[in-house]
Amino acid sequence: MRIRLVILAPLMAASLACAGASSSSSPTPGTAMASRNAGCELRAQDSTFLAAGIVYRACAVDERTKLAMAQPRIDPPRGGASSAPQSGCYAATYEFVVDTLGRPVESTIRSTRISGADFAASVRAVIPTLRFTPARREGVKVQQITEFGQMVSVTVTRSGSSTPSNNAARATRC
Repeated sequence: MRIRLVILAPLMAASLACAGASSSSSPTPGTAMASRNAGCELRAQDSTFLAAGIVYRACAVDERTKLAMAQPRIDPPRGGASSAPQSGCYAATYEFVVDTLGRPVESTIRSTRISGADFAASVRAVIPTLRFTPARREGVKVQQITEFGQMVSVTVTRSGSSTPSNNAARATRC
């Protein structure tokens, strides 16, 4: 059995894209839902992140958080007793707060996209080990809501079969 693994996109988006230009407005004192740009406000579902303290979306900081280490390798799920990967598209994306020391705040990790529970569990397990450069706002380190994810496409072919690599990537599209 020959295994063809096509990594479509390591989705390390260390920050979420937000539209709008930066402005010099500052948050209202005493509010954790600070925003610099129209459309950059925290959403209702972001209230779970507030347990970590004052947090910002990527569009509200001057310097966004970035992964400060090599992209971790996360293998696709294995298929039962054969222990060979299963063909398919596997994706998992999580959102969480990165603190001012560049560490994920584990209590804030939540899934935003999952296809394949085993693969999602593998991605989730690596998040606490990640290290980031902290976000900065007006020169001060701040906590930022960040997104991390992985997506892989696996095509398993039998030994001796010839599946052109471009067709294999097209066959299992994520």
